[in-house]
Amino acid sequence: MPDAATGTHWFADKSVWVRDPSADDDERFTPFTTRDGAQAYVKEHPRARVVGYDEALKAAAGEPKAAAGGASR
Repeated sequence: MPDAATGTHWFADKSVWVRDPSADDDERFTPFTTRDGAQAYVKEHPRARVVGYDEALKAAAGEPKAAAGGASR
């Protein structure tokens, strides 16, 4: 996966993922190679937040995300 800020290629499971609900459907999850890069994006996009790889993967597969607080249904 290319880093959203630098274009550096990285393994998807090693990336820091950001979920941005205000982005287009195909751009809701954005990978970064560093936590600093992800945090810089979040700072500029108020509704965005850093998420784990598992959450990003489940959302991409169309599975329901965990409820608030991290509890699964």
